[in-house]
Amino acid sequence: MRLRVRRAKISAELRDKFRTIWEVVALALGLGVLPVGQTGMPSSVLRMVLFNQQPAIDWLREKRDQEERRETLGYWSMLILAAIAAIGACIAAYPIVKG
Repeated sequence: MRLRVRRAKISAELRDKFRTIWEVVALALGLGVLPVGQTGMPSSVLRMVLFNQQPAIDWLREKRDQEERRETLGYWSMLILAAIAAIGACIAAYPIVKG
């Protein structure tokens, strides 16, 4: 459960590029090499990610932290709402049980 998001210290330009090609960032880091395409040259997107590996890793960590925070807040809000509903059901049932 994470409430604090570790912000990546990367430039706004690089952050925008990663946001645009977010599907490729994790794939390129997972490959770890520059695969040769049909033309014999890796794509510019793969090269951009692999030449900026540490910022890409930091950016992915930030995105993972944001998702984990969203899940944590969702979990706690549902737990609180369930507790409120249980208390409300007990209050509503009290006159019936007492009477």
